[in-house]
Amino acid sequence: MLKSLQAFLRAIAKPESHQDEREATIELMIMTMYVDKSLKVVENEVINQYLSNITWESPLSIDKFLGKATAKVRSTLSDTEKRQAFLEEINTKLSSREVKQQAIKACHDLAIADGELTLQEKEFLDTIARVFQVV
Repeated sequence: MLKSLQAFLRAIAKPESHQDEREATIELMIMTMYVDKSLKVVENEVINQYLSNITWESPLSIDKFLGKATAKVRSTLSDTEKRQAFLEEINTKLSSREVKQQAIKACHDLAIADGELTLQEKEFLDTIARVFQVV
């Protein structure tokens, strides 16, 4: 599980991936971490591992982006319509079916990094797959 997540993180972190894809992946991972309302150190470590390996091409620092992305994610958690719109926005930033499938796999691996897949995490992963149309 951790090896496949690390492989995805290396692939999406490559310089040839687009900044929009990297940002969308970060947002999706943050939402995956927050969706069960139980933040785990291991999940945060996985995201930090990704961040330490990416090429960052934004005038906004990674730390500032993380703050904005976290606030954006948290604002959607209790509103189904906002969450749907947020996922649709992320969907438009991921360039191909393969990247979308890899992002879903990364979110799944992140969700089970703490040793369990909660009902909220499973439902969220199913929602991502529907929105990304990779069911």
